[in-house]
Amino acid sequence: MANNVLQQLEHRLPAFSRGKKSIAQFILQSPHQAAFMTAAAMGKLVKVSESTVVRFASDLGYNGYPDMQKALQDVLMDQLSQGQDTAPRATQDSPKESLWTEEFTAFQEAIQGIPQELLSKAAELLLHSPHVYVVAEGREGCLGFYFSQGLSTYLPDVRNLSSLDRESLLRSLVDIRPGDSLVYICRGNDSLSHPAFRIARGEGAKTLLICDSPLIGEGEASLTLSLPMTDSQATASFSGAMGALHILLSLIKQGKTEEEQYRERKFSEMWEKYYDKNS
Repeated sequence: MANNVLQQLEHRLPAFSRGKKSIAQFILQSPHQAAFMTAAAMGKLVKVSESTVVRFASDLGYNGYPDMQKALQDVLMDQLSQGQDTAPRATQDSPKESLWTEEFTAFQEAIQGIPQELLSKAAELLLHSPHVYVVAEGREGCLGFYFSQGLSTYLPDVRNLSSLDRESLLRSLVDIRPGDSLVYICRGNDSLSHPAFRIARGEGAKTLLICDSPLIGEGEASLTLSLPMTDSQATASFSGAMGALHILLSLIKQGKTEEEQYRERKFSEMWEKYYDKNS
């Protein structure tokens, strides 16, 4: 389509009916969440019917709701790969300022609640891994998708193994080696018994556990990041976790840039040392 879905919504917002305006405002305020919600869940949240959400996607020119959802996911990935800000934002004439405030507050708290040193260690762990595997189950599947897609922008081999059956999971992990990394995103204590976590540890790979408590995986994982995934406000909780993952991706991007700059400097030094003097 000529414009991406967010640009189209901003342009057409004043002309929408009340119900459609509510849908558009929610997507513009919370693109990270909207990109992974079902039509029924979105309708319930903005107080319209599921069929209204489906018709809304069709009215924008998409072949159904999944087509619009995929377009929104693509926009977020494009923004991420270009280093653009993808944090939640407010829109003009919005009746949901409080929702945006909760999301933005959760975003800030998630970042402030994680020591910079810990985020830097997580970035280093992934930067120096030949292969990175990402596993996230249930409601955290959307976080796993977002994180694996973002990692793929900067790292050579990233594989999202979320929602695979036992046989497919084992086949995907049969080549995991020491030096590789497994990222597991979860709530509660499920991580310690998950086959992917046990296989990675058993084969000597590094494990990055992203969960909702600093005590989960203590002494078991190579590194644990505690993010706000359980909250009375599910939307704010989701945005906080997404924001923290976005910061981690930014650190990985920075590390990759510094690594490339070092390689260029080293190349120039070696050229001058071994070629120029002998030419």
